Amino acid sequence: GVFLPVDIHYYREMSRRIFTEVFSRVTDRIEQVSVDECYMDVSGALLRWKSPRAIGAWIRDQVARRYHITCSVGIAANKLVAKMASTNAKPDGMLMIPVARHAEFVQMMPLRGIPGIGPSLEKRLNAWGVHSVAELAQLDEAALTRATGSPAAARGLWAASHGLDSREITTVREEKS
Repeated sequence: GVFLPVDIHYYREMSRRIFTEVFSRVTDRIEQVSVDECYMDVSGALLRWKSPRAIGAWIRDQVARRYHITCSVGIAANKLVAKMASTNAKPDGMLMIPVARHAEFVQMMPLRGIPGIGPSLEKRLNAWGVHSVAELAQLDEAALTRATGSPAAARGLWAASHGLDSREITTVREEKS
């Protein structure tokens, strides 16, 4: 492997510029999750832009043209499905999942495709005979509570396995690191 030094100050500055010079030209409803990831509520921008695909294409074009880096875009009606769509569009693509296809899309994924399912939870679910999101979606919350040991985790997994996510865009976040 080749190991390159990390220049976090440069990354943060480039991130700030991309968020300010590109993303904020579409909407002010932006939730920055990390230096290279965000959620955007573009519902207020659709009158001007006509479609979320046009917005995604413009963002990808601007980031490539101005900063010479790739940008993956996931388009969906909620944060969970948008994140999964973006992950599946990597390293340089765009994927739009219509609301009517959210459940179908997430149920095509392996368990680890759901953000938050790590190795230990995957192993625990495998012990219960669950090896895919489609199998996860077949369980009810009571069975998921027994499998995970947590009613809150069970609710979250049940919702995720059906492509549901009610989290709102949070435009101001507390610094975590």
